Amino acid sequence: MSSRHRGSGRGDGRGDEKSRVITISKALSWILRHGAQKEGLKLDPAGYANVEKLLAWHKLKSLGVTLEELRVVVAENDKQRFSLIPNPEFNTTSEADEQPTANEDDPLVWRSRASPLPLVSNPSAWLIRANQGHSITLESSSLLSPITRDSLDMPETVLHGTFYGAWPAILDSGGMSRMDRNHMHFAAGVPGQDSGVISGMRADAQILIYVDIRRALDAGLKFWRSDNGVILTEGDGEGMLPIEFFTMVVDRKRGVTLWEDGSVVSDLSEGLKEMSLPRGKGRGPRGRRGRGGKSGDSSSSRSGDKQGIGATNLKE
Repeated sequence: MSSRHRGSGRGDGRGDEKSRVITISKALSWILRHGAQKEGLKLDPAGYANVEKLLAWHKLKSLGVTLEELRVVVAENDKQRFSLIPNPEFNTTSEADEQPTANEDDPLVWRSRASPLPLVSNPSAWLIRANQGHSITLESSSLLSPITRDSLDMPETVLHGTFYGAWPAILDSGGMSRMDRNHMHFAAGVPGQDSGVISGMRADAQILIYVDIRRALDAGLKFWRSDNGVILTEGDGEGMLPIEFFTMVVDRKRGVTLWEDGSVVSDLSEGLKEMSLPRGKGRGPRGRRGRGGKSGDSSSSRSGDKQGIGATNLKE
């Protein structure tokens, strides 16, 4: 991170720098996942934006974000939320003798043929996107890789992380809903525990829902994998993933099985059922909204979140 953005005064400024990285990452997530159209930022069919246009957006411009800083935020993001690639339409003739070539050791580095050291510093030479989590309408086939029965890396089971306050609505409605997002998100294992799993659910998820992806595929549901390994589905025609595809639901915090083989095994206490969702997980009064079905369904308006029933991927 550029030294001009580091903190001063107490300590060595690393706390200020970390805070700045988080601020930039959140701003990137919002505009690339949700706000591009509203803010006039053009995305291509695969969800990529021109970095020069992105850096001119008032939020990042007011922060003084540079291309160098953006590269660091992308490369060091712990869940690999973003992809930064060379712009194939960039006119290198305006960059003297520079010719874009991929660097095998660092896919984010685009070096000059004239000199092996300097980076191409023109922001127009780069495109950036969020790897998943969009509410902006994009073609799944342009953004994601399809998962089929023949996929060599298809997991046997995928997991969705949710919260105590969401589980009653999931039961009441008979499944999960993607709500106002394009997809529901899953992990191919527990992030931080299973090898190679870095994203797909929030670290503070209280409940894990295990889904039989093979049976869901056989029933006609489509599943996809993002560049950072998140498993996604649009659900059925109503944007639902029916409970029939759940294999097990576990209270992660207490180690208790709540649901298995089509039946409730253990119930949550009333206190846990009424627990508020984490900040950022809902809308309306006190951040709550129906998750058990379509927005406005009074039978499931007890609590809710922005992404769908039990969804945990707003900041995954």
